[in-house]
Amino acid sequence: MSISNANGGKLLTVSTQGAVTGVSGDGDISLDTDGSLVLANAISDTGLSHTVSLTAGGSIRGTQAAGLLDVSAHGLQAIAGNGIGQSGDALQVKLESLYANGGTGGIYVNNQGTQTLELTPTYASLFRSMNVVSYPALKATGGAIQVTTAGDLQVNGGVSHTGTGDVTLNAAGDIQQSAAISTNNGAITLNANGDVEQDAAINTTKGNIVIKSGGDVHQAAAIASGAGSVAINAGGDIDQDSTISTKGRGAIALVSGGSIDMGNLAKTTSDSGNISYSAKDRLSIGQIETSSARSGGTVTFIAPQILDAMPGVGNVKGWVVDVKSPSTSSGLIKDLVGDLGGAAQVNQDDRLIGGNLTEDTRRAMDNLVHTALQPRNPMSTLLVAGPLNAGDIQPATGFEEDGNGNLVFEAK
Repeated sequence: MSISNANGGKLLTVSTQGAVTGVSGDGDISLDTDGSLVLANAISDTGLSHTVSLTAGGSIRGTQAAGLLDVSAHGLQAIAGNGIGQSGDALQVKLESLYANGGTGGIYVNNQGTQTLELTPTYASLFRSMNVVSYPALKATGGAIQVTTAGDLQVNGGVSHTGTGDVTLNAAGDIQQSAAISTNNGAITLNANGDVEQDAAINTTKGNIVIKSGGDVHQAAAIASGAGSVAINAGGDIDQDSTISTKGRGAIALVSGGSIDMGNLAKTTSDSGNISYSAKDRLSIGQIETSSARSGGTVTFIAPQILDAMPGVGNVKGWVVDVKSPSTSSGLIKDLVGDLGGAAQVNQDDRLIGGNLTEDTRRAMDNLVHTALQPRNPMSTLLVAGPLNAGDIQPATGFEEDGNGNLVFEAK
């Protein structure tokens, strides 16, 4: 079936039970099926100013080869009971706006257009006016959510996976996140060749959270993993102005090709996992905590220049605090960990400089040395007595001399 809509600006609605071989028109296009929807040829809004709506009780699949398009329009609203695209065979589109509900099969979309792609909920203008940015733009209960775009990506509606799948958002340009991203058990990955502006929460119950940026990262909203790890890797600067937290042994690692600056509201915590901050330039440290109990977490700082963003406060805690910064003074490190008392062991450039464990060891050694150097009174008397006389070698009470001249003790 091939359908062309010649009535510019008017809605075309097609209900079908099978494959759609091609639909084009300068207006809104709507395709609805109780089964699965297979796009054998492109669905095209020729004016690129309208919306294509695809609804399927089953799945929505494209068939176009790499470099060709399954859907071309200003916006796409896709709802499927069992998946939009599939792993390894994403729906190929050219869009500026996307809303998708992939049901049990997930969402797999590759946007070839270089204009900014907005992830936006349905009735976007209504929700923008109400400022309900948490209303979902992408949601699924199975599979994974994977959206890739050749330009910038704006997350203006929430992204939610309530099953076990992952959420992955890739952009050749920048990522602007203005709405929450959450998963149940899956990982969350934001990958941008440009900058990442994170202005809404990222939360997963059990998965890992990864933010990769070729440029700068501004973390202005909370990042939390209930049982996984968190990693932020930026080619440029990282500005942390909110909280980063993990539970259990979940690790936290920030790596910057520029500077890392923790603001007044920034706080990084893990129950007992390792925490590391590494910057090519400057590292400004705020509140960072992991377990300082035996076998707790290690806190590592690596940077040519380290600054204390909270002077006068012991703002760093951990089982081990390891600082690699030749230009940083031991006095600054003492300020960070509270006179070296906020950790069992504190290292500076692979040299042990303090910590509770070190102080305990020193006290133990002092006691050991003192014990060894203080002679017992009998020994002292023996050393000053000179040659023994006959009275000195008389048997003590309880000893008797046998016939061979040996002293034998017999209890009385």
